[in-house]
Amino acid sequence: MSILTKPNSIQKGVSASFSLSKSALAALPEVAADDYFSDMENWSEVMVVYKSSVGRQYESVEFNATLPDPTASFLVSTRAKDVFEVQLINIVDFDGGIFTIHRSSLNTSQFDINFN
Repeated sequence: MSILTKPNSIQKGVSASFSLSKSALAALPEVAADDYFSDMENWSEVMVVYKSSVGRQYESVEFNATLPDPTASFLVSTRAKDVFEVQLINIVDFDGGIFTIHRSSLNTSQFDINFN
């Protein structure tokens, strides 16, 4: 199962709804190996951070991890660059603790967005 489910077609200037599979995220080896963050009950928020492939445009998709099936929106302006690549995922606990999963640990084809 994919960590992130997104629409087949995403358009600039139009909000796109993304779904997060917490169980798929928790199954990543680095998350599963962490004594604290392997417990999804400790998750308050999950942030998926994107950066344009050229320039320095950023977009963050923020999921409420207390929900059983969290959804969040991806929205960039009509002037945004054409390609946004996932940079990292932050799992945030209830007291501001952060566990980071970097791009190199992700199946980027599930995450990257190309408006071309």
